[in-house]
Amino acid sequence: MPYLAMIDRLRTFIRKPSSVLVVCGFSFRDEHLNACLLEGLTGSPRSAVFGLLYAKLGDYPEAIKLAGTAGNLSLMALDGAIIGTRSGGWDNRDPGDTGIWSGAVELVANPAGGASKVASFHLGDFARLGKFLAALIGREAPGGGHAI
Repeated sequence: MPYLAMIDRLRTFIRKPSSVLVVCGFSFRDEHLNACLLEGLTGSPRSAVFGLLYAKLGDYPEAIKLAGTAGNLSLMALDGAIIGTRSGGWDNRDPGDTGIWSGAVELVANPAGGASKVASFHLGDFARLGKFLAALIGREAPGGGHAI
């Protein structure tokens, strides 16, 4: 019974105009939850859900299908994103040490080799998300020390 009550609360929340939900650690493999999200997002086009995914985008076929249907569901994965039903990779320009973003996006060695690097997104990792949120509110510096 508590599980049904939580799903009902999710359904009610998503239907509110301009609601925003950020999910991390959800694989989008639960069809009943996906149906609840899709119903809420199509019923409230000004609402938004941001899915922070841990692995590569291709590892989440159910999420990709859902994001192709609901333009207000954005997925952000290690190697790319789907925003507004459009998918793409991360910009490979060096972000430098740009404050709180330094732990969110980084350049890694290109698996195909060569001198170029590939950008990767890391907020699907709970530890990095926690540090990012702490830096956002000024409790911790991005490198792990305390903010001034």
